[in-house]
Amino acid sequence: MTITEHIHQDRLEVRFKGILDHTVGPACERAIRHAHALGHKRLQLNLADVTAVEKVSLGTLCFALHTVRQLGIEGTVLNAPDDIKTILSELDSTAIGRC
Repeated sequence: MTITEHIHQDRLEVRFKGILDHTVGPACERAIRHAHALGHKRLQLNLADVTAVEKVSLGTLCFALHTVRQLGIEGTVLNAPDDIKTILSELDSTAIGRC
């Protein structure tokens, strides 16, 4: 999986490419630290280029969204694959951005 961070004026966007696997945890942790340090109030996880999803990554993704909100940062998932979109929408409809 390839992970890139894109710093915008009002948000931090993290783009994932390839298979969403166990490395999503450290990537989200790093992104949360960066967003918090930069004073951003929005963190977007862009899954447009994700080709497959390992089950372990889904729980980690949900935990990351929960953690961001605990810090007062708006966390959204963009362009989620259907399997992730379904699960996230059942947990919290505000977690899904432009799907």
